[in-house]
Amino acid sequence: MRAQEAGTSNGGRGLGPPHGEPGEAALLYPVADAAALLGIGRTNVYYLMNDGKLSSVRIGSRRLIPRAALLAFVEGLAEAS
Repeated sequence: MRAQEAGTSNGGRGLGPPHGEPGEAALLYPVADAAALLGIGRTNVYYLMNDGKLSSVRIGSRRLIPRAALLAFVEGLAEAS
């Protein structure tokens, strides 16, 4: 399994891109990384995507979550409470 598919694409240096500048945020996150950022499990991320509450994109067979979708989801939670 390639490192990117395992969700360890950045060598454990945080959730930025593997070859980006330090502190630079990734544009797309694998489900496992998005779950870690949100503090929930991968299964819950898939439920949110299936319910249309969290946007995602497909690249090949991989499902990735845009950073903007994560921010919009969290903002929606804050507004709902």
